[in-house]
Amino acid sequence: MSTYDNVIEVFSEAGDVKHMEYTFEQRRAEGMKADTKTFCCLVRGYGNAPVFHKIISTVQLAGKLEIPENTTFCNAVIFACAKAEDTTEIRWREYLREGKISRANPILLLTLSWCLTER
Repeated sequence: MSTYDNVIEVFSEAGDVKHMEYTFEQRRAEGMKADTKTFCCLVRGYGNAPVFHKIISTVQLAGKLEIPENTTFCNAVIFACAKAEDTTEIRWREYLREGKISRANPILLLTLSWCLTER
């Protein structure tokens, strides 16, 4: 599993969304479950690209798959917010208001609040 995470991380750092997603899908096709590290790499990669709507959908998928939204995950979200600076505030407010992002995790909510207020 860590080999897939390492490859995803390399593509993530380069902002190479195509290969990052391909590697993620290969991992899933082999029946390997993703973890927090995988999702951190994906979120950071979408921030590096920047592909804002994919950041949102990845956070949503992490919630559906019950991936722990720990401090590392929240830091990846903050990083992605900083990279997608032109639409962050508007989009996060919209997604929170519409309930597209889980409100169950207080750490993630604090992270999103930071993204909205610290700009």
